[in-house]
Amino acid sequence: MSVMDTIKYLYLSTEVSAREFDSKILLALQALRNGYTSVVGEDHFFYRNIEKLPPGVLFEKCFTADHYDLIIKPASERGFIVTGIDEEQLNSFKTPFMHRRAYPESLEAATAVFTWGDHQLLKMMKERPQYKYKYIKAGSPRIDLLTPQGCEFYRPHAEALKKIFGDFLLVNLNTHVEHLGGNEYATKAVVATKVVDMHNPEEIKFLENLFTRASLVLRELLNVVSYFGENHPEVTVIIRPHPADNGQELARFVSQYDNVKTIFYGPPEPWLQASTLSLSSGCTTSLMSVMMDHPTISYIPPSVADYSDRHIANVVCPIAESRGAVVDAYFKTLAGETEWFTSHIKTTAAIREKFTEFSPDKLSSVTMMEHIEKLYVERGFSNEERLDCNALDLSYGVSNYKFPMVSLGDVQEMADRMIKCFDIPVQCRVEEIRPRVFLFSAE
Repeated sequence: MSVMDTIKYLYLSTEVSAREFDSKILLALQALRNGYTSVVGEDHFFYRNIEKLPPGVLFEKCFTADHYDLIIKPASERGFIVTGIDEEQLNSFKTPFMHRRAYPESLEAATAVFTWGDHQLLKMMKERPQYKYKYIKAGSPRIDLLTPQGCEFYRPHAEALKKIFGDFLLVNLNTHVEHLGGNEYATKAVVATKVVDMHNPEEIKFLENLFTRASLVLRELLNVVSYFGENHPEVTVIIRPHPADNGQELARFVSQYDNVKTIFYGPPEPWLQASTLSLSSGCTTSLMSVMMDHPTISYIPPSVADYSDRHIANVVCPIAESRGAVVDAYFKTLAGETEWFTSHIKTTAAIREKFTEFSPDKLSSVTMMEHIEKLYVERGFSNEERLDCNALDLSYGVSNYKFPMVSLGDVQEMADRMIKCFDIPVQCRVEEIRPRVFLFSAE
């Protein structure tokens, strides 16, 4: 493959494959209906090649300061239509520095900014009112994957997991295990992304408190895992780490128990479907489980109670305040007693609806592409450049623990099943540009 003959391009940059890759494939397939050829892959590819790619639509995963420097500014200067959604802003809603994720220069350079729902839309209008004409409430393709169509897409994977592991408790960590060693590692990471103003004492204090509490939450969750490991060896416990966790510390922890395993690969949706009960504390995965109508619980013991109201997951999901309550919820669910879960999520449905658009009848991926196509037409966008893969920088390393290797055959099979499950009237050919970067075009 050297030169492609289409001139209407959509670029879908992906930081964490478990979180974003499947939803970006869905968006690429919907884009085929509007005549786009899409490039979907790891973010490093786009950072290194934004100056070499033909101008088109760049769909970004956030609008922070570091992403402005890495890709939003150079893409905008080359005439790209820059849009996207903050992949990490759904769950957090009381963070004092959350407005810093909406970096003014990034919003200035963007053509449009999608929001998950009413809450984020109103928050953006309050924090950055000068760009309110750019905000579009559309939901997210990630939410589409939680609809009945999405559950059908993941069903074969979930059934395979069920055959392998049987009944199991799924523990979702939304904090690096490195936090157990102190705040220095995490603080440096946040400062490097320019999310926090280190000249602002209020933000520095909040950051310190945030990571102290995150460490407490992580310890409490691992204490629950230890309890099952020591007292219920008949219960399989699967831990899904934070996507940016390198796994070394966690591997040492789980080696103590025969019934505890750590899984680093694949999207969370089939694991949620296959699990008996999902356990977390302030994790977006719990919200996903609720939207799939699958039993989940947030663990908020007294030691972390003041941390709990920062996350919508802890408002929407049932709460366990003790280790015993978690154990009780697991064995009740195992016995088919789920009224404790279904009755709770009925009472919190209205709250959830404020935070995200969720409809099997009008998918967010369809809504997004309608808006993107409108932007394309209104801009009068015209591009005569062709995608020449021989001109791209494909020489960088292949190691990326946030985005494990995936084969071309697997991606083509995913695309074919997604087309069928979501009833998308297209035929798609997938080609590999380089490991973890794929081209989606119409056959």
